[in-house]
Amino acid sequence: MSASTDNYQKIAICIPTLLRLRLLEQCLLANGKVKIPPACQVFMIVVDNDKNGSAQKVCNKARELNGPEIKYVIEPERGLASARNRLLNEAAKNNADYIAFIDDDEYPTENWLIRHIEAIAAHQADVSCGPVEQADPDKQASIGISKKSGRKKIQPRYISTNNVVFNIKLVSIWNLKFDVFYNFIGGEDFDFFLRASAQGAKSIWTPDAHVYETLIESRKSMRYLLFRHFTGGINNVLRYKRNYGTLRAWLHFIPKATGKLLGATVYLAIAAFAEHHARIRISAKCLASSIGYFSGLCNIVIERYRTIDGE
Repeated sequence: MSASTDNYQKIAICIPTLLRLRLLEQCLLANGKVKIPPACQVFMIVVDNDKNGSAQKVCNKARELNGPEIKYVIEPERGLASARNRLLNEAAKNNADYIAFIDDDEYPTENWLIRHIEAIAAHQADVSCGPVEQADPDKQASIGISKKSGRKKIQPRYISTNNVVFNIKLVSIWNLKFDVFYNFIGGEDFDFFLRASAQGAKSIWTPDAHVYETLIESRKSMRYLLFRHFTGGINNVLRYKRNYGTLRAWLHFIPKATGKLLGATVYLAIAAFAEHHARIRISAKCLASSIGYFSGLCNIVIERYRTIDGE
């Protein structure tokens, strides 16, 4: 299915941003060097979630370099889903055949799009997602690989918008949008692609379509890691409740929360005898997730994205 009338396919690289100008500049420069898949045309769309348009100068500067066209728009309604929905609308308005999502604190490898488009064609898929590796901006080297990159599965369980390419039919035919319920709590991407799967979308894991995430200073602390697992636990429960109801959520997450607590205790005991600091870290993560599950079941909501995560 092609949304355009030309003999090539149009790919919209969609980037939401909010007050991360240095990171956005790096993202745009890297995307400007991405190799274009055969018989394709690529353009970028930047949706600035700052009503004052702080990212416009960065986009204007990036336009001066040779690379894909950059379209810049402002979405004044704050929130993750609001910004991503504006990207969907702009991509459809510009007759995109495929939408590629990447975050403003990330940068892709040169073959990123080629690998996704090849995988989509080879497997007749609607959605292709890939690994995100963390990179230290001071060392400019990979310091850790996400758990996703180690998976062998062709069918991913959860799909996020930090490295994904999907067919425009999810928007133009199936009328899928990001749910603004998740604007400030996150998880709008998991929800979007789960609903796409429910409608019959075929999703694949493309392990060689790499994207790197710049690890900013505020995200290096143990405090941030634990807060992320805590709020992630809450988010998992809220999404489950929204889809299956409160009773099923309690029946589903009480065993999971109890298991996490047990795991935290076991890892802590091992660490105490073996002086294994990594086990302490795992124990803390399990504990944070467990508390997050219980908090979500008790309707405690943390709007972690209400606060701007700038540079």
